[in-house]
Amino acid sequence: MKKLFAMVSAAACLFVACFGLAGCDSGNYSETFPGVLSEDTYETTDAAAAAFLENEIAAPDVRTTFVSYKKSKDITEEELAAFELDVAAEDIGAKEWGTVTYEATLTSGVSSLAAGSGNGTTKHVKVGMFEIDGVYRYFVPVAGTGEMISKSYYESVFDPAKYKNCTETFDMTVTSSASTQGQKVTLTLDTRCTMKLTEEAAELVMTTSGLASQGVPDVNVTVYVFKQGDGIAAYASINGVWQQYLDLGVSSWDELFEMNLDDFIDYSYFEKTKSGFKISPMKYEQYMQQYIDDLGLDYSFSSNMDYSGEATYFVTEGRLSKATTKVSLSMKVSSYGYTVTAKASASGVNVFSDFGTTTVQIPEGLQAYING
Repeated sequence: MKKLFAMVSAAACLFVACFGLAGCDSGNYSETFPGVLSEDTYETTDAAAAAFLENEIAAPDVRTTFVSYKKSKDITEEELAAFELDVAAEDIGAKEWGTVTYEATLTSGVSSLAAGSGNGTTKHVKVGMFEIDGVYRYFVPVAGTGEMISKSYYESVFDPAKYKNCTETFDMTVTSSASTQGQKVTLTLDTRCTMKLTEEAAELVMTTSGLASQGVPDVNVTVYVFKQGDGIAAYASINGVWQQYLDLGVSSWDELFEMNLDDFIDYSYFEKTKSGFKISPMKYEQYMQQYIDDLGLDYSFSSNMDYSGEATYFVTEGRLSKATTKVSLSMKVSSYGYTVTAKASASGVNVFSDFGTTTVQIPEGLQAYING
């Protein structure tokens, strides 16, 4: 029972912790993405629209099939003035907004868990078209609400350079229970992390509480990281005792400024909202399957797991401003005449603040430890 309880709790923690690390301020919405004009040219608007689909929307595990392109309206002179284009306005002929209609189907790495109602659906996405010297170039704008975000927009929002000086806070609560034959184990785990990032040093303070019922005291960890030549030096204080920290999990200094999203996550996981973007229903099941795999559960076991959740991201001044995540999991397993039921719910909120004004102060105790 404890193993099952731990697995379901871990699944909830993985979802919230790994999808929740993004965030600034109270989530006031404002975009600064200037749009991107394609470098290549195309003979027709259909050809340009199909190329836009291939370069900006298609992903390794999403097969996109071009259906049609249709003009919606002309681009105004006011809109044109706000774009950052590499061509003079007088060289532009026709300029218009249009809609690309396409079929999206999940492909590689998809099991029955990911074959939900969102797979194989007709979708639409906004694109700009410019006629220049008799040929066409597509323009990548901010997606409309409900549309999948583009690769260029994703890379702009997640640009590590935007997070080189800031303060991040992350709060997570996980509530779990497992029961069988009248016996029940429950746990509520609270974790709070505060990370201060600068270009020369970083500080992380984490407090975890709620494990007393499992015989584990509250844990307070403080980690300081320094840029040291081409490498990194790190020290940790665990409940007040300093030691060198060797397993930081990053190989270069610049990795500290990258958003903590796993390698398999890309732009195809998100669709636009009025205040930023969220995980797409089409990719949610696939995301959960990946983490079920990471927990080492085989499909016969994971098929007994029910789950629901959401991850919503807010954008302020063109960078992530806040992320909220929620997930609920339940599982029932029968073996050797016993039936075990386990449940878990988790929620997390991540916020960034103090962009450009964050500082890190090294405590005297750590300095003394380093000087040895």
